[in-house]
Amino acid sequence: MEDVKAKGFLKRFNTAKAVRDEWESLLRETYDLFLPDRQGFDCGQRGKSNNIDLYTDEGVRALSKFANNIKTKLMPSGQRWAKLEPSGNFKVDMLRGSISKEEEEKVQQGLDIDTEVLFYHLWSSNFDQAVNESMQDMAVSVGAFMIQDTGREDAPLNFVSVPADQLAIEEAGDGVIRSAWREWIIKAREIDGMWQEREADDKLDKLITDKPESDVKVIEGTIYNPSDDNYTYSVYISQSEKKIVFSTDYEVSPWVIFRWSKSPQETWGRGAAMNCKHTMAMFNQEEKDVASARAKEIDPVAVIDTSAIVNPHKVSFNAGARILKSPDWNGSAAQSKAVELLTSGTNFQVAQNSRENYKSALKEAFYLLDLPPMDAGAKTATEYQVRVNEALEQKNAAFTRLNKELIEQTISRVYYILSRYNIVTPYKSNGKVMGVKSTAPLAGYQDAKDIETVQKFISDTIAIFGDELGAEIVRKEIDIDKYGDYVADRMSIPIDIRLTVEKKKEIDQQVKDEKEAQQQALLAEQAVNQPPAPQVQPEL
Repeated sequence: MEDVKAKGFLKRFNTAKAVRDEWESLLRETYDLFLPDRQGFDCGQRGKSNNIDLYTDEGVRALSKFANNIKTKLMPSGQRWAKLEPSGNFKVDMLRGSISKEEEEKVQQGLDIDTEVLFYHLWSSNFDQAVNESMQDMAVSVGAFMIQDTGREDAPLNFVSVPADQLAIEEAGDGVIRSAWREWIIKAREIDGMWQEREADDKLDKLITDKPESDVKVIEGTIYNPSDDNYTYSVYISQSEKKIVFSTDYEVSPWVIFRWSKSPQETWGRGAAMNCKHTMAMFNQEEKDVASARAKEIDPVAVIDTSAIVNPHKVSFNAGARILKSPDWNGSAAQSKAVELLTSGTNFQVAQNSRENYKSALKEAFYLLDLPPMDAGAKTATEYQVRVNEALEQKNAAFTRLNKELIEQTISRVYYILSRYNIVTPYKSNGKVMGVKSTAPLAGYQDAKDIETVQKFISDTIAIFGDELGAEIVRKEIDIDKYGDYVADRMSIPIDIRLTVEKKKEIDQQVKDEKEAQQQALLAEQAVNQPPAPQVQPEL
């Protein structure tokens, strides 16, 4: 008999799965048009070609380019696309000036080292492959992957992309997905390798021993506990006696679940592919019609006069239909031909124009429209940058969601696992949580705008008031000593190559000493070169 814990686990899972079932029809249709080979809602269809009803691969290619483009803009391979920085109470104290600059630098220097270590382990793992698969799912609806602790200190990270047909999610009242489940089938012999510390279970042990190749349905889920602010990860196997065969608690969820966009009151996301599903469906239908018309042009339908001296069974055609007609089908017998070929009358130029319109619509839906051509007159660097910024702004709205749901969750989970092996400093230190800042190209757009605003103020002030007066106004409005830190922070310049407070003070003192020495030398030189004072003759 199932215990209370197993019943509660299964009840939460079934509720979340029921929500996914409401989306299944829409998900099937979208996957069939844009990602047919990853559509796994039909059991037993994995590994087979599922695109027999797809007459153009434009949607498949557009989605693939979109996923690769977002991956490159957010998480470029071989690059550090995020950095650790102080957060929580420590960050608040920094902003209030309660913490000295020297202590800030010391903390950030340690976090920069941890950032290097973190990305070393990321690059050594299968992260890039798993996240790219999940990016494709996000383009449809929801991207999801699990970050597993392998138990090996030399290679502690393993990433597993979870497709939509295996996923069930539960959204909290604040719109954050904290609880998630994966339902999938494995071989009985794989259980002990995946959950080595599972509870002993006679029924399951017998199944593994007697029927190691039998299929076992597994539900692994993570449920958030608001009272303890932690996550309970459990593995449910219906063929076992205890049902819950493994359970443990985590401070950070092993799940990373992210969405491109979503509608209010909905849990599952609406990706770029789902938003243009109807366009792709019409495109696919038109390509099907054009293919049929093109086949008729190449191999036209034959009309055969039944009264003519023609044996239709002896007339050989490579392909195409045969239509038997009476003599008066299109006129008198004298005017009738024994065999006539019918043409489709299709205007393929119109079809080509329509195809280009559909392709352009897909590019726009997936943010793949090329920049306007540069050969239409000379373009300045500023004009070109404006075009680039416009393209980035189109993605910037979705970046805010991805920054929270994808980037921060990924770094937090990886950092948590590494901290368990003391590879990096503890995830929490005196209640102060370390934060994450994205440094990817798409994330740097706002920082670049901040720097551009300051630079524009400086250049415009000098242009309006002239070099001398403009520079004086700038010096009164902007703290030049803080300007360097302002720019370096937004460009994520590593703290270990930036001047420390002590070094800056030392340089300032050197400059001051040099100025004083130059002043003393100038006074001494003036005293030497000064002509002697005229002598006053005494009066007689």
